Amino acid sequence: MTIDAHCHYIPPAFLDLVRRDGARLGQCLEPGPGEGAATLAPSGLAVTPLFTDLDAQRAEMDASDVTVRVLSPPPQLFLYAVDAGAMAEACRVVNDATAEAVASANAKRAAAATADAEGEGVARFAAWALRPLQDPQGAAREAERAVRSLGMRGLYIGSNVNGRGLDAAELAPVWEAAERLDVPILVHPWEPAGADRLRDFHLTVLAGFLFDTTIQVVRLIFSGTLDRFPGLTFVLCHAGGYAIPLAGRIRRECAVTPSAAAALKAPLRDYLRRFAYDTIGLDAAYLRHVIETVGVDRFVLGSDRPFGLGDPDPVGSVRALDLPPADRDAIFAGNARRLLRLA
Repeated sequence: MTIDAHCHYIPPAFLDLVRRDGARLGQCLEPGPGEGAATLAPSGLAVTPLFTDLDAQRAEMDASDVTVRVLSPPPQLFLYAVDAGAMAEACRVVNDATAEAVASANAKRAAAATADAEGEGVARFAAWALRPLQDPQGAAREAERAVRSLGMRGLYIGSNVNGRGLDAAELAPVWEAAERLDVPILVHPWEPAGADRLRDFHLTVLAGFLFDTTIQVVRLIFSGTLDRFPGLTFVLCHAGGYAIPLAGRIRRECAVTPSAAAALKAPLRDYLRRFAYDTIGLDAAYLRHVIETVGVDRFVLGSDRPFGLGDPDPVGSVRALDLPPADRDAIFAGNARRLLRLA
């Protein structure tokens, strides 16, 4: 079994909401590019059928040896700058429609397995829940609803909220809800710091996203947020950005600056192991370094599909690391099954 914990899906119901009430969300749909596609403006996201059709996703999964995908919306749906009420409605629509699509696809799979004596009845999809973080209390309520009523496996957030770090005091209700529900939080970068200097050469996605994740790791550690909420597990996209290569510099800063050292209540590696990481390092040597630093038990498979900059063959990337079979299988599925409580 293999479980892709970082991949994206847009329920058609969200596109219907944009067509109906896009002005409140600051969104609209434009034609193309390509047959059957539309563009979500102003982000420019090309909404191809692979984003909206789970049958198409299942065919891609079969071709790449992925058994299960845990779906999250693309980060273009965070919409933290819009009215909180409008975002709350969008979250309900996305979560309800995604949960319904997952249940329908899994039921279809189970029926096919029953009809075929040699079929495998493994559920093919699960989902992360989107929340309106510009309203932390509302985000906490939606987390409760999505997990308890819809069966979603974890919570999905951006790497900042309108420029505010994840250590912001007003986000405490969100972290309290995650601890209460005992679910992980997938952190996806979006609207990175220094956006005015990232407009050229594809720098936003090449570097800005990874730097923004790195900034939030440091903020969560030094602010004491991880100490105040010991039950939290943040899952970091793109192998944690550059947080792990920064570890030596963090240790040196603590060695020469007493206030930095005083902020850490435990060894740095203990904090880095409070996070989980996906495998989208896109470089075998780099990925080995991150795994060796935090431990194989902190890793889940990730592809970032349908985005092209993700890993088109996450299973092959892990196989290329030549890990012991038990470690390989933990990354393929064991860690995600434990973290997300998947049967």
